[in-house]
Amino acid sequence: MSKQEIGRVILGKYQIESVLMESDEAIFYKGKQLTLEKFVLMKAFRSSNIDVITREVRNLARLNHPNILSLIDYGIDADGKAFIIFEMPEGENLKNLISRGETLSLLRVNELIQQIASAIITAHANGIVHGQLNPQYIYIAKSADNKEFVKVFGFESAGRITTIEEAAYTAPERFIDSDIKDARSDIYSLGIIAYELLTGRVPFVGDSIEEIRSKHMQSPPPPISSYRSDVSDELEAIIFRALAKSVDNRFQTMKGFAESFDFAVNLSKKHLDQSVQPVRASDSNPWKTAFIVFVGMVSLAAVFVYLTQVKQIDPPTSLPRDANSLPVQPINPATGSMEQTLSNMSGFENISNASSSINGKSESVRTSDPWSRGAFIPPPTGQYYDANVNPESPFMPADGNVYIIVPKNTNSNVKPTKTPSANVSNGQLPAVKPTPTPDVPKEVKSSAIPIPKASPKPSPAQSPEPQ
Repeated sequence: MSKQEIGRVILGKYQIESVLMESDEAIFYKGKQLTLEKFVLMKAFRSSNIDVITREVRNLARLNHPNILSLIDYGIDADGKAFIIFEMPEGENLKNLISRGETLSLLRVNELIQQIASAIITAHANGIVHGQLNPQYIYIAKSADNKEFVKVFGFESAGRITTIEEAAYTAPERFIDSDIKDARSDIYSLGIIAYELLTGRVPFVGDSIEEIRSKHMQSPPPPISSYRSDVSDELEAIIFRALAKSVDNRFQTMKGFAESFDFAVNLSKKHLDQSVQPVRASDSNPWKTAFIVFVGMVSLAAVFVYLTQVKQIDPPTSLPRDANSLPVQPINPATGSMEQTLSNMSGFENISNASSSINGKSESVRTSDPWSRGAFIPPPTGQYYDANVNPESPFMPADGNVYIIVPKNTNSNVKPTKTPSANVSNGQLPAVKPTPTPDVPKEVKSSAIPIPKASPKPSPAQSPEPQ
């Protein structure tokens, strides 16, 4: 029936030239304005309810947006059919662009989605829902500066789903109620278009409307990453949110979806402005490559020579002499002989301990009889004490010996005082009464008491009695 209208003149000035598309609500023709010889797009309503058509036309007349086809005329033909006349879009239909199988860059896809969404946002702001948004209702043309611009038409096209092509872009809720007009249904349809622009295919396909309907209602869309690797997880998540089965789980506004889509594309670091072209054989020059490699090797060699020769620093073999330093007696190497000598010493089995107080410090004074063993050579005269000042000190172990030599009294006028015997039983020394200081000649006071040097003599057979 639609093809029979080709060549017919309606409203006295528009001639039908070809059929563009059909829906349950209307038929779209390509026509010509005979007076101006200008192409136009004509929408012929199937319905004869003039009141409904008039109300729709008035709504469409309010839309003024660069991405929406402008309405230029409206009328009712002699046979009672209502027609709306739009400007004829230039360029090609988006369906034809997708069918060529071109891989579109993320930036190009984003640009198309932003323009389509901008047109839908304006319609929603005026209370108009597209209802059947798909690539057939979108045209892409070139501007004077060779930029792509989009034109959208077919608003207020809600009706029964009659073809598989329509079913592929229809929101789940419209399969339940085809007359529903919900702005979130347009968000779902634009999500399908975005998916197809990125992958070259719609997410839900089937051999019948019922099969496609079942997938829209129950099946999740296949991952976009299985078709191309430059789509980020964020962008895929945004598209899948637009394709939520429940309207409450989708973006609630077209503006929210468009802004999120744009943000995800710009955030991605993987997108390319255009497809990567393979390098042709004629573009490669082996001599140029060899020269670059040679220059790189020379540069590395120069850096190596600089670091190893020019920047080399010889470490000093001797340290500078300090003029104010003092000579230090060198330490003999450790041979172990001293330790061996000490370990062989004997004669210290019989040791008596006593406590005394020297300069207010508690000391342990020990006397022993080492002469009989030949372990120590005593001075020629006088007494000695083996004093271990701090038995608990790790620097002076209890088995060490520190000998205190008491010089012999050379003054005949002074008699030695008998040293009281130590009380070994209770470990305490009896109190010692102070001895009066004898009169010492002036000669002795003015000079130090000479201490005879010990001369090596053979050890006596027995220890002498203390004087």
